[in-house]
Amino acid sequence: RKGPMYFSTWISHLKDQKRTIVHRVPNLHARWSNQSLFSKLLTGAKIVSFPIVHRIHQHLPALLGTTASASSGASPAEGDSSGDNNNSVQAQAHDHQSVMEAFYQTQKEGYDAFRENMLHARPLMMTYFPILKPDPVTGKGRMVWVDVGGGTARNLEYLNPTDVRKHFARIVIVDISPSLLSIAEKRIKELGLDDIVETHCCDFTRLDDSDLRRLPKNGTADVVTLSYSLSMIPDKQAAVRNSVNLLKEKGEGFLLLADFVQRGKRHTSMPIYKRLVRRLETAFHVWWFKQDNVHLLSAPDTRLVTSRMETQWDWRFRGSVPFLPFMRPYHGVLVAHTR
Repeated sequence: RKGPMYFSTWISHLKDQKRTIVHRVPNLHARWSNQSLFSKLLTGAKIVSFPIVHRIHQHLPALLGTTASASSGASPAEGDSSGDNNNSVQAQAHDHQSVMEAFYQTQKEGYDAFRENMLHARPLMMTYFPILKPDPVTGKGRMVWVDVGGGTARNLEYLNPTDVRKHFARIVIVDISPSLLSIAEKRIKELGLDDIVETHCCDFTRLDDSDLRRLPKNGTADVVTLSYSLSMIPDKQAAVRNSVNLLKEKGEGFLLLADFVQRGKRHTSMPIYKRLVRRLETAFHVWWFKQDNVHLLSAPDTRLVTSRMETQWDWRFRGSVPFLPFMRPYHGVLVAHTR
């Protein structure tokens, strides 16, 4: 929509507010960022070649004339469709976890350094991370934060350890990859935050009783973040539902989403020929990222959040991909609070 743009400045007295402003650390710690150009190229090669290598690994038994051993355990009774369906869902979940672990286990050491210049929406998401003041009575941190798909715990480094200790009571890093969480545990220990931050390996879309015992109780979390993780989760509806369930109600809980998206916000206002070019570009981006099990978020995907929560901020922009200057996919940041 064409027309004038109006800018304004809002001034708020923080003394009487529940939330405050803390300094953000913009750069990755040298311990994780000091990777040579060769190391970054090697990590990029692993990412690009993974679909081919994985398919070869899948079909290798057939090529060699061998078959996979049958899984143990009793099969459902003949004609029991519910048992068949349940086994099928469990098999799909297990397969997803296996694929994710195979993808990350060979690149975990170079994961952060390579993606630091690729995941452009993450710093913005952490900039708008709402921070509660310490408890006015005890002076201790009281925030509960669940980082879904938090991987290596990179998001922790956007805050000074002293600020984490001052404002947070508990932080849980959830991921489906044990390899990435092994890096997270090293980072947490080096930051001296292992008494506040914990990791938990699980499929967040299929939480069982043991998972629920490890996570904060529903309705008790202040913030849930999904940083470039929702695009890699097959059951996005379950991921969003479980995230929202964890949050405090009545505007006290915040969900922060940073991820790849299919389109910008002004797509429909473009001339027809530009829209056609944009659709072709989007189709290529969708295909390219899909090879590594990254499914760029569509409008229905983001509506899973906005239909259940109140949107505070929704921003889209383009970002580069390391070593591929022709690739500039869209990134999005979505900040929403409970109703």
